[in-house]
Amino acid sequence: MAPEDTTRRQIDAIFETEAVKPKIVLETPYSTTICAMVNAGLGCGVVNPITAEPFLGKNIVIRPFERAVYFRTLLLLPPNRQPSKIVRDLMSELRKHASSDDATMPQSVSRG
Repeated sequence: MAPEDTTRRQIDAIFETEAVKPKIVLETPYSTTICAMVNAGLGCGVVNPITAEPFLGKNIVIRPFERAVYFRTLLLLPPNRQPSKIVRDLMSELRKHASSDDATMPQSVSRG
C-alpha cells in the first residue's frame, strides 16, 4: 500500500514493533493492483480480504495476519440528496457486516 494509507501506517508500526524490515519493491494505493502484482508473482501484499476474494483460486491464497489490522472504508454520498432505498439497504448491510464476526477475516494475501 502507499505510505499515506492509514492501514499501511498500522502495518509499518507493527513491523517496527516486531523489528521486521520488509523489502518494499513496489507500492500502490490500490488493493486490486496489489492483488494483480501478487497474482503475477511479484511478491506478497496486505489487502482487505474482500478485495482479494475475486483473485482466489488463481495464484493467490489468503493467510491470516497475526496482529489486528483494520481497513477503513468510505461510502461517498452527494451532500444535498437523500440516499435511494437501494443505497440505504447497502448501508444497512455494510453496517451489519462490519459488526459481525466476518469483519475479522484474515487480513493478508500471499502468493500460493
